[in-house]
Amino acid sequence: MAGEKKINGYVKRYFKHQALVQKYAAKLEKLKPLKRKMDATEIDMKIKRQTLTGGEMHRATTIIVQQMKATEAMAGFNNRHED
Repeated sequence: MAGEKKINGYVKRYFKHQALVQKYAAKLEKLKPLKRKMDATEIDMKIKRQTLTGGEMHRATTIIVQQMKATEAMAGFNNRHED
């Protein structure tokens, strides 16, 4: 039959897609504890942020930016190859 090859191609891709969907769902299930921890720390951070004054928040933001820049700089330094 002329359409048999097309049908088989579709069926093959369908099952491949279903396998990927199941694999993705399994990965998400494994990540649930990490997601709960992230959510809890976000709530904790928001509560703590509410206690900061404007000046304290500015200082905290400055420290965060400095730390992020230092981390980025170190990441770039660690990826260099010596010749």
